[in-house]
Amino acid sequence: ELLIPRWDTMDLSRYPRNPGAKLPSMPIFTTRGCPFGCKFCIVTKMNGKSYRTKPIAHVLQELDQTRADDYFIVDDNIACFPEYSRELFRSIRKRKITWMSQISTTVLNTPDLIDLAGKSGCYQLFVGVESLSKASLKNMNKGFNQIEKYEELIARMKKAGISPFLSFIFGFDQDPVDQYEETLKFLRKNRVGHAAFWILTPNPGTDIHQEMENEGRIIERRLSLYDGTNVVYKSLNASREEIEKNFWKTYQSFYSFTGIMVNAFHNVMNSRRPLSELFRNLFIQGHFWRKVASFDHPFSGGFFKVSPP
Repeated sequence: ELLIPRWDTMDLSRYPRNPGAKLPSMPIFTTRGCPFGCKFCIVTKMNGKSYRTKPIAHVLQELDQTRADDYFIVDDNIACFPEYSRELFRSIRKRKITWMSQISTTVLNTPDLIDLAGKSGCYQLFVGVESLSKASLKNMNKGFNQIEKYEELIARMKKAGISPFLSFIFGFDQDPVDQYEETLKFLRKNRVGHAAFWILTPNPGTDIHQEMENEGRIIERRLSLYDGTNVVYKSLNASREEIEKNFWKTYQSFYSFTGIMVNAFHNVMNSRRPLSELFRNLFIQGHFWRKVASFDHPFSGGFFKVSPP
């Protein structure tokens, strides 16, 4: 049975919100599961490969009950079923909300979804492009990511008023030595203002963990180090220290003081709501700069640590 969350039972004033907003950006999901089987991913292990959809009428009921202006649709891939996504985007467009979510590069097979998402209020989409190396993508069962189409995807998203948030993983055995520099060049060339970087992490239960376990390559068992910033396995082409050093160097370069000014400019110029995007970037970019400067992953620990009352 599907339920409507009772957000009114929580003290939402403890969470950051956009200027003038009555509520924080609220979470909601419309689908579960992922049909792909990337070796490093825990999604299919936790939620399965079967892709399930929530009735759109129920999604709309949740939106009406929550009554927020902005949402994070937490689906792992919001566009796996094109017909469902089309109906969803057309329906939520009438609610006049803004939202962000996650999507696969395979959305280029149905590019009209990008335009519909933008018209329905989407301002940002998180995309796991993972690598600029075809060999690395193929080895991780993510060969469906077509590197030669990355630029087209970015351009289409920007044209729709959607800010691309690209995610990259470093540390694949097939990675070239210049992957770090080439990744930064790619981001700057395509004027991407949001990016996340990770070190390959063979989380227990994933296919890559089992593969490395069988090969005797797991060198660290403390799960506290399985956070995307530590090398916990024996790499075949680089030392542990080399990967970690270049990982942080790339992160700190992209989110240097000059870097975040450039990032914010690209994001604001691309937005259909430039003033709102400016405030959002001052907050997000500042947060990323502060975290990576202290060698702390921006996605760890939330934006603030609030002590219990």
